[in-house]
Amino acid sequence: MLVTILNTTDRSGGAGIAAFRLGRALESQGVQAPVVCLHRRFDDESTFRVRTRNSEVSRSLTAYREGIQRVERRFITHNRTARSKTIFSSPWAGGHLVADNPFVAASRVLHLHWVNHFLDLHSLQELASLKRPVVWTLHDEWLYTAGCHYTSGCDQYLRRCTQCPQLLHDPYRLIEEWFDEKAAVFADLDLTVVTPSAWLGERARRSHLLRGKRVEVIRNAFDVHTFRPMDRSRRQALRARHGFDDASVVLGFGAQSLKDVRKGYGLLLAALTELVRQGKLPANVGLMVFGTRSEELDQLAGHVKVSYVGELHEEAAIADVLGSVDGFVVPSLEENYPNVIIEALLCGTPVIAYGCGGIPEQVREGENGLLVMPVGDVGALATALHRFCTEPRLREATRSFDRAAVAAAHDFPAVGAHTLRLYRELAPDFDAPLDPVTMTYLSERRRVRGAARDLLAVPSHRHHFQSVDVATLVADQVDAVFADRRSAEASQQERLYKGFFDQTHRFGAGGTGLRFLTRGWSAPEAQGTWSAERTAGIALEVPAEVTELELALVGQCKGAAQTMVIRVGVEEVARVKLASSRARHDVLVRLPRACQGGGIVQLLFDFPHAQKEPNSIRSLGLYLSELSATARSAAPQQTTPPAA
Repeated sequence: MLVTILNTTDRSGGAGIAAFRLGRALESQGVQAPVVCLHRRFDDESTFRVRTRNSEVSRSLTAYREGIQRVERRFITHNRTARSKTIFSSPWAGGHLVADNPFVAASRVLHLHWVNHFLDLHSLQELASLKRPVVWTLHDEWLYTAGCHYTSGCDQYLRRCTQCPQLLHDPYRLIEEWFDEKAAVFADLDLTVVTPSAWLGERARRSHLLRGKRVEVIRNAFDVHTFRPMDRSRRQALRARHGFDDASVVLGFGAQSLKDVRKGYGLLLAALTELVRQGKLPANVGLMVFGTRSEELDQLAGHVKVSYVGELHEEAAIADVLGSVDGFVVPSLEENYPNVIIEALLCGTPVIAYGCGGIPEQVREGENGLLVMPVGDVGALATALHRFCTEPRLREATRSFDRAAVAAAHDFPAVGAHTLRLYRELAPDFDAPLDPVTMTYLSERRRVRGAARDLLAVPSHRHHFQSVDVATLVADQVDAVFADRRSAEASQQERLYKGFFDQTHRFGAGGTGLRFLTRGWSAPEAQGTWSAERTAGIALEVPAEVTELELALVGQCKGAAQTMVIRVGVEEVARVKLASSRARHDVLVRLPRACQGGGIVQLLFDFPHAQKEPNSIRSLGLYLSELSATARSAAPQQTTPPAA
């Protein structure tokens, strides 16, 4: 039994953690479940990173990708309204073709999680060609919208997304384009949707894009043996480590960016500030904060004790913090089924949260925490925090909930068995024996560590644009990328070949003249460098109006004597007799009329009698040690005035 789980990250971020834990839950049921991801942070045996094959990356493809990114930056990143700053992803973002991967090709079922910037619509079309059931676990609302990950109260997903309230303007009707492109791809995809919360499941069923698709509610999986209540002595020791005693009422929460309105961190700060202003925050209240230090929270430091625990990624360390606080606060305005709420409850810690999204399925008012209503009301949140901090009986009552029921609904065996039943319904051959070669390959890849275990993929390269205007927009951006590249390359060449005149350049190892060499030269030696072919080149930037170059060349030739012909293009501009011993040669080069407007000029040194080096492919002509140049302009011609 083989299922490939695909997610943009490994066990980092909420979706990545859920995908990784699902793999462990399936393995508890005897299913091989490798996690294939784009960004791999941890060296877990069951996770494999995808890298793009270098041989498949061309200048045209990178220009196309950059053109797409320019469209996204212009019409998404720099085009957001104040309504929401939550991530917004176009279905063009990223894209890797993974269908030929041995894990994916041999899987009975493909299980997608959060794949933005990893798989695009072209990737999904390729997966559809495998004729395998695709299960997609939703961690937000992106799958049934044009691009927003949370709708912020908009209901256009029920019909057809058009003018998005999260974008300032949409002159090319990109929202309609992305919505229609998704509809076209999903129509041919054997897709079953899984949601951790019934709230998200109901919205998915009603959505236009997923209407008619099968939707199942399967909770996220958790390690109930790691997330569990701790004994009293350990709890006291952990609290003391952060400066809190048994008499303290400690609230835990995660510090977030104030720019992300959806996470509600600003509302929590406002509620705490209001309690401090009114003198309603008891002196024994303390805060234990996940994440980075917050300047806004530091302003409360004189009124409440704050302890930062930093960013935690190991489950045991997270469980220690969740088990040592008295309550955990989740002030989000939109959520699906936050992992941290179940983790806190499994640790025996009640939760205070707004009653949004799937949170009412996790938190029951007065039983295992407090549900704050209305959502987004700072006063209501302040009241709930005040109640929790000042009423010992409430804290005790909300810590006495049925933790065993939470564990039974979320442990690995329960979630793994539920998911396995779904797989068997979707794929009648799910339990059929797998190819021994594939199983051997998987077993061997698990033992490899580091970059050698990476899986190679072809970058996606095709989008079926529904609108001519959108196709033209993308094409114009790609043309602009090429134009910018040409301009940058020209500027780079100018910088590279500037500064040749009026100084002596040496061409030995580390010499200043090496950057002017263009073709036909060997690696520099101690005192100079050999021309290794019958033609070698030097490039330099010549000012406008220059007609002649005076070259002072120090070097020697291979053999008794050689003639060196200097060309610009196909036109001969000078001829020099080289000696076999090191000597200075003064050469006057008259530039062709086409080069007298200034710019980069390449001087080609031809060696008709270059000496073939024994046991080598080199044909040696000039051993160049030093070279300097002076630019001369022709004297302006004096015009004779006409006779009177």
